[in-house]
Amino acid sequence: IDRAPNGELIVTAVAQYCEKPESRLRVLDAGCGTGLCGPSLRTYAKELIGIDLSTQMLQRAFERGCYDDFELVELSAYLHACETPFDLIVCADTLCYFGRLDGVFAGVAHALATSGRFVFTLEASPADVADEYRLWPHGRYSHKRSYLEQSAADAGLALVSVSENELRKENLASVRGYVVVAALA
Repeated sequence: IDRAPNGELIVTAVAQYCEKPESRLRVLDAGCGTGLCGPSLRTYAKELIGIDLSTQMLQRAFERGCYDDFELVELSAYLHACETPFDLIVCADTLCYFGRLDGVFAGVAHALATSGRFVFTLEASPADVADEYRLWPHGRYSHKRSYLEQSAADAGLALVSVSENELRKENLASVRGYVVVAALA
């Protein structure tokens, strides 16, 4: 996989649809991986939490020095157990590992502050794919836009913005997907 612009797309969407970067928000980097988004998110955060399933990834994110705390935890479980809402939840190149989105979206609706934003990327299914979502041989899912829209609505999320972009290049081929900004409906 070539270097992914996912993080840059997320940061651009955050800059466009969120408050000014004044270090006032409670921010969750959901599926933070090595923490590529961390330095940019730090400018928005009074508290920046990173969660991931990989100890090695969290260690690399820790080395960036911009997170306040980390959790080694599954995304949906963390969101559903969240007791203090987040002003901003970002999820760069993570939801491609989920087929069904209802559990994650319901968790986001639970964990998001009333005026908060959920910014994420999602791989787009090719037009000739009829399935709502499909697992591909490379181990990631793509999703139909109609499924994204219905799943978000069912969870009580309103889509503020959906743009189609190149998320990354894989074997020199463009991987198309959505950069989405959502809020509570």
